[in-house]
Amino acid sequence: MGRQCPLVNPTQGTRLAGKATMKARIYDYAVLTVDVPGDNGAVIRKGTTGAVIEARDEPTERYTVIVNIPDDASSTGLRYGNVILRPDQFDVPPTDSQAYDLN
Repeated sequence: MGRQCPLVNPTQGTRLAGKATMKARIYDYAVLTVDVPGDNGAVIRKGTTGAVIEARDEPTERYTVIVNIPDDASSTGLRYGNVILRPDQFDVPPTDSQAYDLN
């Protein structure tokens, strides 16, 4: 069984026992870069947003992400689902205010 990544400095990834830095940490914002399979044969579309709730490095690097799925039938306009993603299936956009032009 893999181990859960510890929380680290928000400006850096997680480094585990001599391994390369992992892409994301728990609570990171995530944006899908590809379509991924969802529940009941549905497809979760590229651009869907969510939050990393679990990060594992063994046997391979994987992330559990809660995603916000558009749903017109819902009173909030969204439903939520969990997906397990490889690092190449999502991006972690910058959250540092310096990354944005606030003027």
